Amino acid sequence: MLISISSMHVIVVTHMQKLARSKEGSSLALATLLLVIVTLVAGVLFYNVIMGPVSSMTNNFNTQMSHLLLESSSINATHITAFLRNTGQFSVEILNAYVNSQIAVLGQTVQIAASSLGTTCIKGDYTRGTTYSVKLAGMFGTLVTFQVTF
Repeated sequence: MLISISSMHVIVVTHMQKLARSKEGSSLALATLLLVIVTLVAGVLFYNVIMGPVSSMTNNFNTQMSHLLLESSSINATHITAFLRNTGQFSVEILNAYVNSQIAVLGQTVQIAASSLGTTCIKGDYTRGTTYSVKLAGMFGTLVTFQVTF
């Protein structure tokens, strides 16, 4: 069986054309796979870049809030007064007050500087012989909870 050079040439050219077509399909699959890998790597890097500062802020906030201490409290018929010491490194702002889980009126928004004492005045009508549960809150939640009896 002798095959002529021209027929062998046709067979080789046909085989090469099929091989070229198959490479086009595989290059499309490789490009898609490469895009998926690049997206996943970028997502992981983005997550690490964002979560580092967020977890640092959360840790700083939790550490700061644990340094707000109730020095003393007093009550009369028209208001509850709380003396709070900020032993942390940053100022703390008290925005809301709750008495017996009800929203109460703060005399004013209180900002307590680092390493200083602040006074909070909660206005209301209070009756003798009653114990009140007081919660003072900032922007990120509860700062101090205490009970006072009139």
